[in-house]
Amino acid sequence: MMAIKPNDCTIKLKDLVIGFDIGKDWSGRPEQVAVYETYWTNFLEHVKSTTDWKSEWDAYDKNFERQLAKFNATYKQTKNWDDRYIKFKSHRDLTFFVLRWA
Repeated sequence: MMAIKPNDCTIKLKDLVIGFDIGKDWSGRPEQVAVYETYWTNFLEHVKSTTDWKSEWDAYDKNFERQLAKFNATYKQTKNWDDRYIKFKSHRDLTFFVLRWA
């Protein structure tokens, strides 16, 4: 894994959490779910709605990466779940992403 440099343009996914709400898990039991920034929620809804679920077992993941690539961004999975982040090539790309999905 490469370290994040000080001049890298990144957003940690945990920093997109603005609160928590009570939802239901797969069996209908209440569970605490994260509420994200509006632009991130809108982006994830777009990814979900444009995924061809019948195409392959990892269709959502591939579509997620493809949609991020349109904004010169990549998803970085880390060993620690809380350290996952999105890396943009520039601050301009990040700004465009936020404005597009806000």
